[in-house]
Amino acid sequence: MIMVDTNVVVDLLEYDPIWYDWSLQAVSNARTQGDIVASSIVVAELAYHLSRRGDPLVVLHGFGITTLHLGDRAACLAGLAHHAYRKAGGQRDKILADFLIGAHAVGQAQALITRDPRPYRSYFPSLVLISPSKDDHD
Repeated sequence: MIMVDTNVVVDLLEYDPIWYDWSLQAVSNARTQGDIVASSIVVAELAYHLSRRGDPLVVLHGFGITTLHLGDRAACLAGLAHHAYRKAGGQRDKILADFLIGAHAVGQAQALITRDPRPYRSYFPSLVLISPSKDDHD
């Protein structure tokens, strides 16, 4: 199974003029390899993003994405990675949710589809990432 990050779902939901095509292609390609899943953390971020405009579970299922609940091991790994980030001087621009999604993907998925690979590469080096190349947005 392949996990998807919130930013990719938002691209699809909002027909992002820059990223929609890339995100759609990444999800379509991943679908040929098996199930596409979203962490319960993505559900929370989508609920915030949608506010009262829709149910995040309905949105995800509409894109053929199922959900996985975050387990205790992933929560611990995320907290440790976030602590290492802050201790290394990391600012609050990367919130705990990114670390929760990364840790969840490490334990549950073959790969993570994301447009923002930086925090995942730094704090989850074993995680396989599906992310745009530099030329994908030029």
